[in-house]
Amino acid sequence: MQGGGDLRAELRDECLRQEIFYSLKEAQAVIALWQTTYNRVRPHSSLGYRPPAPASFPDLAFRLPLAAAMQ
Repeated sequence: MQGGGDLRAELRDECLRQEIFYSLKEAQAVIALWQTTYNRVRPHSSLGYRPPAPASFPDLAFRLPLAAAMQ
């Protein structure tokens, strides 16, 4: 796959196939959480195993309660 194809495949495999969505709002929240994790927490091999946009401490403190509420 090229370009965004890998991202779409990862979204499908890591997020969409592991969830059953009961509403559009729930799907939007779960996908947004996955996107934030992918962009700010998850290491990428092409970047020397660093996240593309590392989260700052205040940003993580703000998002952690949301992540706990989603489970």
